[in-house]
Amino acid sequence: MKRLLIIYDEIGVCKSLYFALNEAYDVSYETDALAALELMRESAFAVCSLELRSDKYYGLAVLRESQTISRTPIVTMTTADGSIETAVVAIQSGAYTYVTGPVDISERALGRGQADGDQDISVRVEQLSE
Repeated sequence: MKRLLIIYDEIGVCKSLYFALNEAYDVSYETDALAALELMRESAFAVCSLELRSDKYYGLAVLRESQTISRTPIVTMTTADGSIETAVVAIQSGAYTYVTGPVDISERALGRGQADGDQDISVRVEQLSE
């Protein structure tokens, strides 16, 4: 089962996403960005769902730091700010996709399904390159 890490500053949102997605994924969640990055360093996650803006951290900084980890997960960014400029910056910074809030479980699940397929291809290419 693929591993999914949810990084969101509201525990209620984390738990809702956990219950919505735990049959399809091995879900972990964290409200603290530094603890989430440590989790990524300790074990591999296929996909990470990351809130762009919170009172506790800035999602783009977390995204950039996650890219320094050896097995970088595919990251989907979530935000209430639906501006084109913010979406472009997130994608240019390495996000796989950008989803505007409020959280829509079906849209997030669809984005993760697409990300899973792309990640499988990336892993296979890496294996063939070795």
